[in-house]
Amino acid sequence: MVKVGKVLIAYALSATLLSGCSAVSKNSKEVITLVESEDYKQAEKRLEELTENEKLSADEKKEVRSKIQKEISTEIESLIENFKNDEVSVKEVNKNFNGYDSLRLSGVSEKVDKAKETLKELIVSREAFVKGEKFVKDKKYDYAIDEFLKVIKDDVKYEKAQEYISDTKSKLLEQVKVEAIKKKESGMVKIALEDLKKHEKYLKENDSFNTMIDEYGELYYVESMKNINGYRTNKEYDNAIKELETLKTLIEPTEEIGNLLTEIKGEQEKQKRERREQLLANMSSNYDSMDDLTRIAPRGVNPFVLDIPQGGFIFFPIIQFSGKNMDSGISAISIATGFSQDDWIFMDRISFNVDGERFSWELSFGEADSQVGWGSIYEWVLMNSILKTNLKNDLKKIANAGSVTIRFDGDTNSRDETLSKQQIQQIKDALELYESINKYGL
Repeated sequence: MVKVGKVLIAYALSATLLSGCSAVSKNSKEVITLVESEDYKQAEKRLEELTENEKLSADEKKEVRSKIQKEISTEIESLIENFKNDEVSVKEVNKNFNGYDSLRLSGVSEKVDKAKETLKELIVSREAFVKGEKFVKDKKYDYAIDEFLKVIKDDVKYEKAQEYISDTKSKLLEQVKVEAIKKKESGMVKIALEDLKKHEKYLKENDSFNTMIDEYGELYYVESMKNINGYRTNKEYDNAIKELETLKTLIEPTEEIGNLLTEIKGEQEKQKRERREQLLANMSSNYDSMDDLTRIAPRGVNPFVLDIPQGGFIFFPIIQFSGKNMDSGISAISIATGFSQDDWIFMDRISFNVDGERFSWELSFGEADSQVGWGSIYEWVLMNSILKTNLKNDLKKIANAGSVTIRFDGDTNSRDETLSKQQIQQIKDALELYESINKYGL
């Protein structure tokens, strides 16, 4: 009886082991088959079911995951080799990597990350090759060359990319020549030359292309010099300098062009100085030695003392800067405005109607000043471009307007005034002078 019992127990144990091994193998194979068919969602779902399966022991579940992990590790190595040999696409590689990652198996994500790093340069290279082929198909030859140049020597596509580059450069040359001729025949020599220069990095080794560059450069030089001389005659020095700077970028810079640019810049500086003297002739400049501050206002106005006529109003610009040198670079423009009358307004806003466009300057508490004197009430404010950032733009609108009406608004009353042509011109002149000396956009 004892012997029989031992045999039965041994048989039972053997059957149990075989059953366990069979379950591990069967369940592992199910998941692996789904992975091999790239059905990662179902593989992930089946793996979760196995994890929750109470019929499998903890060791069996661990062994199932281990078998799947080993199989996927082998798949990853195989995928790397297949990609290197151009047997699978970038899209397929990324799809499989993401699929493996989704299974959340211990060690698999790390292997995927390592594989991605290993193939990183090759993936970029292969993607560039695919883009290059698409650009060739779309006849965007310059873009195609840029992509083919990104293909690395370790890529099996490298030799093919080099062939593409040579062939695509020939196609680009013909394309560029046809477009340049069309533009030249339409009188757009500059645009044609700019387009040729844009493609110079691709075609600079081609003799016919370089000959075309030289030919169009000579044509543009003649055209540009004609424009420059016209601008110079009309004293439009900004346009002349801009034309010369463009010419320097499109043709080989010469000593003649450099000397001409120096001459015209000198003439421009002389023009600016003369114009500044004209503007200053109609202005008053006052220096305060205590504050080391210079203020410039319309002629006859002391910018340090706001003289509001009884019953009248003021609206004039003030330019101020530190020290006595207006070319110091740090300056600001302000507006002094106010009125005198019998009743208080308690001004808290100044509204404008500039040729139909309306805007307002809101005054914060304490910004406006006031006093009572000689039987009248005086209210005024000094608006500064440093503190009021939109002031300069508003003044430009006023300077170019035909009609400007302003309203001093307050809690108890309001007052309307219309700026005279002289007042508008004073704003215009002050802005011009300010722009010529201000170097920081304040």
